[in-house]
Amino acid sequence: MRKYERKFGEILIRTNSYKNIDIGIKLEHTLFWGHTLEVDAIGQKRKTIFVFEGKSNKPKDVVTQLLERKHSLDLFKQIYVNRGWFFGYTKIRLFFYRIKGSITERCLIEYDGKGRIIDSWNFTDMNELFEILRKL
Repeated sequence: MRKYERKFGEILIRTNSYKNIDIGIKLEHTLFWGHTLEVDAIGQKRKTIFVFEGKSNKPKDVVTQLLERKHSLDLFKQIYVNRGWFFGYTKIRLFFYRIKGSITERCLIEYDGKGRIIDSWNFTDMNELFEILRKL
């Protein structure tokens, strides 16, 4: 796990807004049996799953990663609930984050299930990111 992934996970936990938080969870791959998809951070609020990825600087790669993880959460929903990873969920929200780099590069971007940007937030420090995550 990279340093920035760990830092993001710590901030997510500190918000006390999410349940079933997992950093680096491995979801089932939808195309290759026995393979997994690692998620930087995942959490749940009520019946909504929040997926956070920050692995790539290329927007196209990020969208592909997020959509693969959403597909896994949709396809294997009952398995994940039965494992006790999450309680019943009806919605999945997808986010890309960047916490390293210059102040103008730090951001949180939300995508819809088709890979289109819904919303984005810029932040100057980890306290601002904390507040954004708490209010989602």
